[in-house]
Amino acid sequence: MFRCLPDRHEDEALMRASLKAVRLQMKQLSRLTGYNVPMVLNAEFSGPETPWIVVRGDSALVCRDDESAISLCEWQRSAQTATVQPLLTEANAMLHKIVLDELGKPDRLCPPIRPFAVTLRFGHIRSCATALWPQWLFRQTRISPSDRVSAYERRWHFADPVLPLLAPYTTPLQGGKTGRRVVLMLLLCALGAIALSVRHNQALIHKVSADLQRWQAIPMNHYDPKAQALHALQQDALLLERWQRQGVPQRYGLALYPGDRLWLAVQQAIDTYVPPPPPPK
Repeated sequence: MFRCLPDRHEDEALMRASLKAVRLQMKQLSRLTGYNVPMVLNAEFSGPETPWIVVRGDSALVCRDDESAISLCEWQRSAQTATVQPLLTEANAMLHKIVLDELGKPDRLCPPIRPFAVTLRFGHIRSCATALWPQWLFRQTRISPSDRVSAYERRWHFADPVLPLLAPYTTPLQGGKTGRRVVLMLLLCALGAIALSVRHNQALIHKVSADLQRWQAIPMNHYDPKAQALHALQQDALLLERWQRQGVPQRYGLALYPGDRLWLAVQQAIDTYVPPPPPPK
């Protein structure tokens, strides 16, 4: 399940980069398991609270708590949903234009992803006026979502109604020693891959930190060594930007990739550079 929160993103490019990372992770998971793992796209938006809306193929159901599911068309005919209609329309448009577009875009590094199902819900999500969703909604409808935040139970963030849809696609694993060995082998492989990814990320952090420390240790009026330190930081920034655009390499993607934080620290250091004065005439 991929949880999509447009209220937490202020930059469309960064949001698309996170979706590219998801595509790479799904590719790695498919290689690890040997089959295409179904992905559920779980989208949450700030707005009037609604039940879960589950879209699978051409079917769209509204799954209310402690009540039977009804079709989306039937739910939209009720009077209390009038305030939600424009938000639902724009949320659907945003998902297609940004999220589904990025997941399905042709890419030589990883195959496109067609979500098994899309789950959608509105509620009091933490947001800010400059986030993608409030900006999109105001630009299209002149509606500003409420900035009120509520503390929901953890289960609010998972669409339980999608579980019965996944049941036909699950295969029970046979018991006995063979089954346990398969599970243990998969677990060891996953842990080994994560451990290697952690080591690669630590090496990346160490390299960038060393370049930053060297930059900070050289006075600004030592122009030649300062220019060399600047060049090293610029190379770090170019590398991180390329990974942000093209996707994080697999050896970094399984652990907590720190690229955004490192890029910001490097860029802030580069911005402090003062070039040497022109030579006297």
